[in-house]
Amino acid sequence: SPLTDNDELDADQASSATALGLDDAVSAPLADTPTSGLVTVGDICWIESLRNFTRVALKGPPRLVLFRRRLSEWDKVLLDGPFARVGRSYLVQFVMMEQIEWKSREQTLVTFVEGAEPLTLGRLPATRLREILSGEA
Repeated sequence: SPLTDNDELDADQASSATALGLDDAVSAPLADTPTSGLVTVGDICWIESLRNFTRVALKGPPRLVLFRRRLSEWDKVLLDGPFARVGRSYLVQFVMMEQIEWKSREQTLVTFVEGAEPLTLGRLPATRLREILSGEA
């Protein structure tokens, strides 16, 4: 569906905006270029913090996009319902999760719909994920 001017927010507007809906698009600066990338919120499976950058996994053909944007900035604009923080470094969209494999105490593999890049979580983020899924969080 084509974007209207109201659907697209740049990083500065988004950081001061209220939560975005799944059909909204957000623009954020790409890591290696002076340009910005446009992402539809509903296409985001997970976001990983890499200090001042974030790695965003999108559904569809496996795509990982590196943005020059902190995780806390994403956290401010993404909805609490579909998205949740699991540990200090990850935001996950629950409706996109397909399977969770508790491989060991130290490693949990989360796979997502439409062939999106899987996410490997360590012990603490996996514990947080389990708490959220069981309703204890």
